[in-house]
Amino acid sequence: MRDAMHRGGPDDAGLFIDGALALGHRRLSLIDLSADGHQPMLSSDERFVLVYNGEVYNFEEIREELLALGYSFKSKSDTEVILYGFKQWGNALFEKLNGMFSIAIYDTQEKQITLARDYAGIKPLYYYLEEGKLYFASEIRAFKSLNRFEENPDWQIYFLAFGHLPEPITTLKDVKPLPKGTCLTIKLENERTRGRENEIASNISHPPDSRFSSHVSYNNFQFTNKITNKEEALTKVKETLKAAVERHLISDAPIGLFLSGGIDSSLLTILAEPILKEKLQTLSIVFDETEFSEKEYQDIIIAQTGTNHRTYTVTKEQFLEALPDVMDAMDQPSTDGINSYFICKYAKEAGLTAVLSGLGADELFGGYNSFANMAKYELLSKWVPVIAFKSAELFKKDKYQKASFLAIPSPIGQYLFNRGLLCPKEINKILNVDESKVWGLLTNLNQHYKYLENGSSIEGEFKTNLSKSLPDLKLKTQNLKPFSTLDPFNKATFIESNLYMQNQLLKDSDYMSMWHSIEIRVPFLDKELMELAYQISPEIKSVDGQKKYLLIHAFEDKLPKAIWDRPKMGFTFPFQNWLKHIASNENGYAVRKYNIGYYAWSRFWAFYLQNKLN
Repeated sequence: MRDAMHRGGPDDAGLFIDGALALGHRRLSLIDLSADGHQPMLSSDERFVLVYNGEVYNFEEIREELLALGYSFKSKSDTEVILYGFKQWGNALFEKLNGMFSIAIYDTQEKQITLARDYAGIKPLYYYLEEGKLYFASEIRAFKSLNRFEENPDWQIYFLAFGHLPEPITTLKDVKPLPKGTCLTIKLENERTRGRENEIASNISHPPDSRFSSHVSYNNFQFTNKITNKEEALTKVKETLKAAVERHLISDAPIGLFLSGGIDSSLLTILAEPILKEKLQTLSIVFDETEFSEKEYQDIIIAQTGTNHRTYTVTKEQFLEALPDVMDAMDQPSTDGINSYFICKYAKEAGLTAVLSGLGADELFGGYNSFANMAKYELLSKWVPVIAFKSAELFKKDKYQKASFLAIPSPIGQYLFNRGLLCPKEINKILNVDESKVWGLLTNLNQHYKYLENGSSIEGEFKTNLSKSLPDLKLKTQNLKPFSTLDPFNKATFIESNLYMQNQLLKDSDYMSMWHSIEIRVPFLDKELMELAYQISPEIKSVDGQKKYLLIHAFEDKLPKAIWDRPKMGFTFPFQNWLKHIASNENGYAVRKYNIGYYAWSRFWAFYLQNKLN
């Protein structure tokens, strides 16, 4: 399992074995490049053992707290800070951490293991807990390496509807993601003895004894709308984003920035340049198809900041040549992520170890059309009968068929109407599955996204499945607000953050970057900035319908008007033409629909991937 993920950790490898328990780790070195950062890392008294993936950006402040409490450190790594932070505060440590992480800590004295995932779900953490067996890893490919886990028979249905696999769905049956902002503690049996390396099933306590396990939410992002003064919001956004960028530039290895030419990456470049100066390296991708290229906007920021910049041209021939490796890199199927594949490939070639990305700004500050359209979705859902929505499946073109998704309650229905790919009728024709089954699976998924708790639900199917293994669910429920009570802007933030960003953008960025041994850092998902965004009233997040109003006007003295006063493009490749070559070698229902213009490229691409990855 460890070495199946060697692409993401080429610098070092470690193993810790205690009887039937084993912890493995592959390291990508960014902070304290010495051997002192080796994992699994043991505390000085050898009670706690840690394996950890990610970066904690406020580790120096936490380190100072621990030094004042009498702790000493032999390394300069954030890993050691987490280890002793857990020794001091237990699960309360995770709420203090600002960064991205998936963590496993084994307590050799209490014979228990704790898994934790960061508040924004930037880093993935998957686990299998059934019949007394526990497996966990940062990637699904680690589980697949064992050939012990059944394939999820329904994953292709979800994939063709979404273009990715929404949590808690994976391609493997009973292998689930740990919900973001939660920690899971599993106590091993007290009578456990050493020397039974192959009997892990007998060494993990299984319900009904709830004393042996707990699942705790440690972070809440709730829409409070406390900040209603526009000038206060602008000042705080400016100060908080500056501080976030500075934190995310902490590294003992070369770090760069992906400059697309849009508002978000331009802002990051402008803020990072005074900190790194001539050390700041930026990268851009352009295309021969000029209508997809943002070079003129990239050039504006390069001229303003004087960064050490490299531009790479990606051609159709390069895409087709790289396609087998792209598909190998996909830890979970997705119609997106090819942009991340190439930018990480070029970042590695440039000698970088980490790259900053503008991911998250659109979701928090209103950069998508869905923010302006949410009120319209609400009216449609309220006044149009379900039967009328379902009849939209009869249209020939997919963009009209998508209206049928509004027959599913919110938020899943609204998300799929906005970003979904293939409606149940079309999925039925491609997979030959019962259409009512498709409707049922998509509708039931709503239970996972119905309430606000770090974007994860504790109701319905998810709670039922999890409680088979964990009867002592201690998720905080007292302050939960139903999705239906939110105003339109915050509903859009919820949907885009917890469905699109969480399940596609972050996941794709992680496995594509790890494939190239590159770390993608996302300053807009800094904990302090996210907390601030959730406090600001939606009335001042979007003034006169302007997208990303607060970001633009907080930095209007630095951000050129040419960057923000233009139509949003989004970073996408010229796939409509590039995929024609692939389609010419394929056949089937979806291929025919694509060739006659009834399917956009993303629908054909989803069909192609589910077929090849099956």
